[in-house]
Amino acid sequence: MATLIAGLIGLLLVVFGALVFGVLLAMWRGFVIQNLWNWLIVPTFAFRTLNIAQAFALSFVVGVMVGAHKFSNKKASKADGIELFGHLLSGAMALLVGWIVKTYWL
Repeated sequence: MATLIAGLIGLLLVVFGALVFGVLLAMWRGFVIQNLWNWLIVPTFAFRTLNIAQAFALSFVVGVMVGAHKFSNKKASKADGIELFGHLLSGAMALLVGWIVKTYWL
């Protein structure tokens, strides 16, 4: 009985951790898109600025259109963690390049 309860608690912690990480990753993507849009698109094309909710929605819509949101039944592996780290790092690199362009060319 104690191992069953411990297993359920462990499962709940994993699910909760995955949800929290997913929300944080979505917020990070929204933040990246918001800043890149406001730094580069607004001054170049005179479009309106985006808030973070609009940037998140834009990210989601574009992801659905290009098929970025795919679900699979494969088991989790070490490569999945590396892929998630790559998503975080690519956002940081995009922000760096966008900041350089905004600062020195616009």
